[in-house]
Formats: sequence, C-alpha cells, structure tokens
Amino acid sequence: MFLFFFGRDQVLSKLELTMVFKKEGVLFEKVYEEEKFVIIDFPRIPDFEKLISQLGGTVRIAKVYYGAEKLSEEFVDKLDFYFPKNFNYAVEGINLTVDEVNEVEGYIKKAIRQYKSKGVQKHATLSIVVPSNYFSWKLEEGFELFVLKIKNKYFFAQTLECTNPRQYEYKDNKRPVQKLTRGTSFRLAQMMVNCLDLGKGRTLVDPFCGIGTFLIEGMIAGYNVIGIDNEEEMIQASLRNIEWARKEFGLSTSYKLFTQNAQEAQFEADGCVFEPFMGPFMTKLPNKQRAIKVMQRLEELYLEVFENLNRSLKKFAPVVCVLPYLETQDGDIIQLSSRFFKGIKFDIASMYEHFQINNPIDYDTPAGSRIRRRIYLFKKQ
Repeated sequence: MFLFFFGRDQVLSKLELTMVFKKEGVLFEKVYEEEKFVIIDFPRIPDFEKLISQLGGTVRIAKVYYGAEKLSEEFVDKLDFYFPKNFNYAVEGINLTVDEVNEVEGYIKKAIRQYKSKGVQKHATLSIVVPSNYFSWKLEEGFELFVLKIKNKYFFAQTLECTNPRQYEYKDNKRPVQKLTRGTSFRLAQMMVNCLDLGKGRTLVDPFCGIGTFLIEGMIAGYNVIGIDNEEEMIQASLRNIEWARKEFGLSTSYKLFTQNAQEAQFEADGCVFEPFMGPFMTKLPNKQRAIKVMQRLEELYLEVFENLNRSLKKFAPVVCVLPYLETQDGDIIQLSSRFFKGIKFDIASMYEHFQINNPIDYDTPAGSRIRRRIYLFKKQ
C-alpha cells in the first residue's frame, strides 16, 4: 500500500491523481481516504519518481510498510534504513495525539543510541514538512516517517518521493516573459491540464492564453496546443515562452498562436483549458449592486466564449476552466446564473468514481484578490 499526501486544494489534487492514473494506464484500488491523503494499492507498482513530477497537488508518496494494533518499537526494525553515523529524520503524526508522537519518537531515539548514530530530528510537530525543507534538510538521505492512526490501528509509511518546488520556481523565473497579473501559476496550470480527460497527442486550446502557462504545461503533458489572445503583446509573450520551454524541456509537440478574441477565433481542438478575464481589479469587497453588474458583464462574455467553443471543439470534448464568483460587503454571494449554465450547451462533468469529488471545485484565492474562484469541468454535449 502507498500513501499519497496532498498539499492545499486537496479535492483538485484527488481528481488530478485519478486522471493521471487513467492517462498513464495505472490500475489502482483505493484502500482508504481522508481529506488530506489517500492510501492506494496497485496490482503493478508504477514509476513513483515519474509520477511525483507529473502531479501538481501531491506533495508526498510514501510506502506503507507496517501496521499494528498498538505502538511498539517493532516498526523501527521494519524501517528500510541502515542508521549511518550522521543523518536527519522527521516524524509526521496524522490523527495522533502528542503523547503518541512522543512515544514513536522515543522508539526511534532508542534505536539511534543502539546503533551509535547521530540522528538529528528536524521536525517535531504534527504538521507535514514543507517540500523546500524536505530537500534543505536532506531528508531524502535520512528518512521521513508518517505515522497514521486509522480506526484505532497504526500504520507506518516511509517517504519514497517528495515534490520538488524548484521545478515551478525554475519555470517561473527562467521563462523570458513574466507578467504576474497575466499568468496562472504553473502548479495550477499543471493540475488543470492533468484534469483533461484526453490521450497524449491530442490538441488542447487556451482561448485566453496570456503568456502561455497553460500551453507550456499542455506541451509537457504531451499535447499539441493552440493559444488565442486578443492582445498581440500576449501572443508574442507566449511565443517567446513556448520557444524557451521547447528547448529547455525537449518538447516536440506542435503549437499554433492566434491574435483574436475568444468569442470569434476559428480552430479545431479536442479539449480546452483556460482562466478567462475575471473582472475589474478591486481593492475592497464590492457592494451588492456593483457585484451584480460585474457578474452580468462577465456572464455575457463567457456565454459568447462557450458558444464559440461549442462550434469549434469536437463532440464530447472536455473543458477545464476557472470561473469567478463575488462576495459582497454584506456577505452575499453573487455568482453565474442558472441561465448561463443552461445556455452554454456543455454538461457539468460527472466526477471520477474512486474519490469523493464535487464539481465545481473551490480553489484557494490568491492573497489580496477580491474575486473568488471555482474550477469547473464540462463536457461538450
């Protein structure tokens, strides 16, 4: 059995995980599920090093190597670790009390003394080590132990792979054109692209491509891509960033870029992923009247965009997109109307059967933003 532990946006992470398994042909069985993690069994063990690089929402993959009705030092003997002279380690307690964590740590410290090692514990809380610290503390050279309490039974898991935040930092900082107000994060773009139910070699379109973040992640995932934006400056930015990514990551799939608006551009594609114009910048929460006007204008734009997607996408094409809603000064929620969802001729997709996932999925709003976000998965009728 294997533990998949998620960062923030756990619901989206679960959906991404199932979609990547489906795309890669990985058969699996869910053993147990909580909000922040799942335990999975495989008839055939996949390539976990490859998987962790493909998944934007999974921060750890760990092997569940031992289970017991009560805590004892037996878990230390079964740990796949040889206790060298010097090493760092961490203990992650999930659903454990402080006393239970202390007992686990006591057994480890006893073993360190027996082996005459110098083991330095780098983490002594009930929260998970952040990925940057995992690498800076060189836990991959020592060990990280997850201890889970599930239905009064203890499970011990040893980390195999940790997501490397440097892969996102590198793309963010090294791409030639960077515009913080016009680019979705690479992490979110990767997760959304992964949620497209498409086989490799198909074509995806981003009708609001900006500086090309979705396009780059689409090409990395093995898709041909089409980018559309109504500003020539953004198309040139996408071009420069894509050309950089092609050389940097050895990408071989094709791309096409068009300076047109999303309501009228002509194209053919198998799927679509985008974050559209989300409304005017707001320094404070709007009153109800302004919020209604903003949402009405956005709804008109989005209806025209989906009309064009209906003309241009293939039958049953998937669409993964971010759509907004607004909270007012009085705490009211103003969102897209039922008329919008009836008028777009796209069905809200049913979620994958293995996990508890609702559609749409609430997504963490960037700090300082007054616009709330939900991620929707649609299927063309």
